[in-house]
Amino acid sequence: MRTWSHIIVSTLLYVFLMISTPCYADNMDDGNDNAASGNLNAARDLNIRGWMRLSRQNPEVINIYLEITNEGKDAFLITGIRSTSCPSIYGVNFDQDDTEQAAEMFTHFTIPRKMTLVFPRGGYHFICRGFRPENGAPRQVTLDFSFLTGGKKHVVLNMNDKGF
Repeated sequence: MRTWSHIIVSTLLYVFLMISTPCYADNMDDGNDNAASGNLNAARDLNIRGWMRLSRQNPEVINIYLEITNEGKDAFLITGIRSTSCPSIYGVNFDQDDTEQAAEMFTHFTIPRKMTLVFPRGGYHFICRGFRPENGAPRQVTLDFSFLTGGKKHVVLNMNDKGF
């Protein structure tokens, strides 16, 4: 008799769960409908500062270190970084194995909302290979960040062996 009661209770519970109203998790939307309207503004919400230094072994290679602060309510997905001074820009971490995933990291990297990320010396950072100084500014590089939302951000970095 006890087995039948377990079967009946289990069946009733299953039926109840199947016909009950579905529940959905809150998406934590703070009343900001920017994502729906496509009006995300990376230029306004992101503060990117950084510095760079020449490689000691090769003057056509520079190391680029960044601090990226997202002060907005939305996350931003970096889809590319370009520069007229750097024909090849890729990610690297000298403390880790050199992998394709590390090299491509900054082409699909998310900057979370209300957060600061630091890419320091000795950690993940950029390499610019084939460095050609810009017109009249041999110690500066302009980086053009592009984002999944279509936004863009232009950042000018200076040579500085000491860092921030």
